[in-house]
Amino acid sequence: MEEVAAIARRFKEQKPADGGEAALRRNIEELRRGEPDYSQMSTALANVTRQQLGSLKAMILQLGAVQSVTFKGVGPGGRDIYDIKFGNELTEWRIGMMSDGKIEGIGVRTM
Repeated sequence: MEEVAAIARRFKEQKPADGGEAALRRNIEELRRGEPDYSQMSTALANVTRQQLGSLKAMILQLGAVQSVTFKGVGPGGRDIYDIKFGNELTEWRIGMMSDGKIEGIGVRTM
C-alpha cells in the first residue's frame, strides 16, 4: 500500500525521481557501447536487456548522439517521462527507479 501512495504522491507533485535522469543517460551510453551495467537494473530489466542487446545497441546507434534531455513529468504508473532529442530523432523515454537507485524499468518510443 505504501508503494501505491508513493506513486500517487509522485504523480501529484510531478517531480523527477532522484537520480533518474543520470541513470537514463548512463543507460543510453552503456547501450551505445554494447556494455550495459546489469548490476544497475532490476533482474527483469537485466534479463530483457541481455536478450535484446543487439537490437537495442543498433537502435541507439541509429538515433545518433544525445543532444538534449527534457523532463516532461511523471506518468500515472510512477515512471518519469523524458523527451530526448538525438541527432536523428526525437524520442520519449519512461524510466522507473527502485528505492536502491537501480532502474526498475525503461521504455522508449519515437515521436
